[in-house]
This record gives sequence, structure tokens and C-alpha cells, in this order.
Amino acid sequence: MQLYLTFAADCIRLPMASAEILQGLIYHALSEDPVYARSLHETGSTADGRAYKLFCFSELSGTYTIADGQLCYPSGAGMEIRSIDPRFITLLFSYFTKNPVVRLGENTVEIQNLRLGDTRLHKERITVKTLSPITVYRTEPDGHTTYFSPEEDIFCRMVESNARRKWMSHYGTEEGFGFSAAPLGGRFTRRATRFKSTFITAWHGRFTLTGTPAALDFLYHTGLGSKNSQGFGMFDIVE
Repeated sequence: MQLYLTFAADCIRLPMASAEILQGLIYHALSEDPVYARSLHETGSTADGRAYKLFCFSELSGTYTIADGQLCYPSGAGMEIRSIDPRFITLLFSYFTKNPVVRLGENTVEIQNLRLGDTRLHKERITVKTLSPITVYRTEPDGHTTYFSPEEDIFCRMVESNARRKWMSHYGTEEGFGFSAAPLGGRFTRRATRFKSTFITAWHGRFTLTGTPAALDFLYHTGLGSKNSQGFGMFDIVE
């Protein structure tokens, strides 16, 4: 399921790296069910010793200016949140329905529009564009983190292996899974950002995804690559 929100305020001011603020709003809204929220935050789903939250969210959309190292959205902003777990989305919908005015960083904003979606994918091949950038990386023996770009073959291989682990963490089996990704010709945009104290390199661009309809639908709701619950890897379909 998906949730679409539009925030209204005279000017929403946020730091250039605002994914942590958006994630914080999501977890705060999940307090509708504190047991569920704690379980998701602390454990999520696991596979191969790794934990996955199995939700993703977009960057803020809307016209903005940049001043003093901050983004300013003078006409409001929007975002989309997705999860493979319908309860996740219905909890958020319930919270925002009851609380139409919320804190977004240092801003007090009104939920101007709130809408549920139930888009499902049924194709075996789709072309997509990123709504939040994709990141994949490897931690080296010396502790250094190496990030990869879509121009390197390893990028899509790591996207594919990450997708398989996420599927296994949710379903407990590889049955029904089939997936491959390929960069679509054109320009990729590098996004250097930060989440808490971690500096992250990620990429915006277009890709061709091939696989079972169930796998593509799963990834539509959980995201591509790593750190989906930190605001990375959401995509939209290009018609």
C-alpha cells in the first residue's frame, strides 16, 4: 500500500539532508501502536543476519529555494510512503487523520491532503525512475565504505542480491522470486548526502527492471538497494 501526503505552511524550512526528519515523522506516527513501532524499529525482518524494515519513502516534492544552507518550500511539499505491510500504512493514515497538524523538523505544518493508494504491479518488465536515490555499498576490511555507481557492473548485481535478501526476510523462501536490474541509457545524478552522522553516496536515474510480477511488486513497496527505510531507493514507473 501507499500513502500520499501534502504538507502546507508559509515556508517549510529543512536542512539539505532531511531524510532523518522524514523518517522521524514516520516513526512518530507509528506510535499509534507502540508495540508494532518498537518491533519494526528494533528488529524488522531478518535474512542472513541482516535486518530490513521493508518500507521506503520519497524525497520531498515541490518547488524550493536554497538559502543559508537550507531548503525552503514556499508553497508546501509532498511525499509518498510505501510498505509491503498494509498495517504499516493504515497506522500512518490513522495517525495523520487524527493529527492534521504535525512537526516536521522545526516547522509546524498542516496535512493538507492525505490519500491512500493500492497500486499493484502485474508486469514482468518495467522502466522506472528514482523518487529517492539508490545506494549500494561494501564495507571493506579496514572499515572503509565503498559506494558504487550505476556505471559499474557491480551496482546492479548488488541491487539484485539485496532484493533477494529482502524477499527472503519477508517470505522465508526464494520461491516466486526472480529479478534483474539494468541501468537505462542516459545521465545519472550523483547525490551526496548524510543520514545522522553517516555520509552516503546515492544515485538518481532510470532503470529497466525484469522479474516475476510478485518480485517487482514487492520491490515497488520496499525499494531498491540499501537503506530504504532511511529514504533511499523508492522508484516510480515510467509509462
